[in-house]
Amino acid sequence: MTHTHKNGEPSMWHFFLLYGENMKRDICDLPALTGLQLRQQIGKTRPSSPGMDSISPYELQLIARWCPDLFDHLALLLNLIENSGKWPEQIPKGAVCFIPKTNDDCPAPTDYRPLTILSAIYRLCAATRHDQLCTVWLPKWKSQNSYGLKQTKAADALAYDTCFQISLDIQQGHLAGGVSYDMKKMLRHYSHSSGYTGL
Repeated sequence: MTHTHKNGEPSMWHFFLLYGENMKRDICDLPALTGLQLRQQIGKTRPSSPGMDSISPYELQLIARWCPDLFDHLALLLNLIENSGKWPEQIPKGAVCFIPKTNDDCPAPTDYRPLTILSAIYRLCAATRHDQLCTVWLPKWKSQNSYGLKQTKAADALAYDTCFQISLDIQQGHLAGGVSYDMKKMLRHYSHSSGYTGL
């Protein structure tokens, strides 16, 4: 077991002191959700397991075909939730299960990948708003050199572009270098720097 935070959570102030203010913020106005937007979003959602509400994306796609008006009512409900800031008790509930990253018989606690299970309705709302934010808000702060974001190169292209650039530099007689970091080691450094016991 890890004892990183056995003495309490680290302070946000100390985090910023070590790593700087790297979380950007901007305010934007999004239009009220519509049934059409929700239907379009569920139409491009890939098949997956049912959510915490026992509803699968495929079932929502069937409803969108057979009873599209239901999504108009759902949009009204979701707009009311956003305006009031109060979710019905069951919709925002989620669960996390841990899947081993390795085939070891006895994986260590850090060898698990968390899988979050949410309500299908909550995921539909979040996906719709996510796409809207990517259109309205993302262009305000994303770097031209970003990878893995909407309207940017795929994350896999980063490895190719990096290898290609290093290859060109070596052919031209330039020195090639870089920095590699491990999030686990970074957290360990942060824990020691803030007076907490490391992993």
